[in-house]
Amino acid sequence: MKTKKHIAILLATYNGAPYLPELLDSLRAQTVADWRLYVRDDGSTDTTADILSQYAGRDPRLTVMASDGTKRGALGNFMQLLQDCNADYYFFCDQDDVWFKDKIARTLQRMEEAEATYPDSPIIVHTDLTVTDSGLHVTADSFWDMSRIAPPLLHDFKRLAGHYLTTGCTMAINRQAKAVAWPYEGALMHDSWITARVLQAGGHVVELERPTLYYRQHEHNAIGAHDTQQNYFLKRLSHIRKVLQDNVRNYRMLRAAGYGSCLTYIRYKVAYYFAYRKWSRQRQTAGYGERTY
Repeated sequence: MKTKKHIAILLATYNGAPYLPELLDSLRAQTVADWRLYVRDDGSTDTTADILSQYAGRDPRLTVMASDGTKRGALGNFMQLLQDCNADYYFFCDQDDVWFKDKIARTLQRMEEAEATYPDSPIIVHTDLTVTDSGLHVTADSFWDMSRIAPPLLHDFKRLAGHYLTTGCTMAINRQAKAVAWPYEGALMHDSWITARVLQAGGHVVELERPTLYYRQHEHNAIGAHDTQQNYFLKRLSHIRKVLQDNVRNYRMLRAAGYGSCLTYIRYKVAYYFAYRKWSRQRQTAGYGERTY
């Protein structure tokens, strides 16, 4: 008989009232209904707390965690939720997205396949995203294509120098992945940190090559989607100072997670650029083009 698995959805909120109801409705519409939603608010000054209270009153699967009044920011908020909750699988959730109704089902299936292949290993499952504007009008079918992300080229810890691999709102992790996430001094965000720690520990990051949610972009996104496909090299040159600053921050985070020298980072950064170009050309030659699913 198959053992029942406990699913925790972790939602960090802060002034999310404009879009929060649509997210919560999409969670309640999931084809997999056996989950618990744990929410920690970071001191919202809008009606976020009222919305959460209303939904919690209608759905016992939603638990609003007690707050000690400390403002932790997105990283600290998510990591506190992860620490305080106990489950077999943990799904990270952003307050302004809309989940496709089969997101949990598809992710769980991929997780079970990965655990069968890599028993007792730390595992992350992540997916592509459909990018939209604030009104949920699609602006890009594939966030991966938009951002030049090729997951097959980033499965090794050293190769994470090439690009950020996972997007937190698509991630699910198992217990073993949670266990290697601490301490998190030096982390930039929970998704990039947990990814680095899992790969550094010999775990596995596996992808589901299809979107599982609408990734809503608006003026208040903590981290947003940026189109890097058009005039990629020229855009990088025109923003060279920011590019360098971002890479310094990323290297310091990877170094805190156990990465090697700066020269190793640079080598793998450059290698990813050329590997992505080759990979992209091969996809186009094979007739794939951009992902449209």
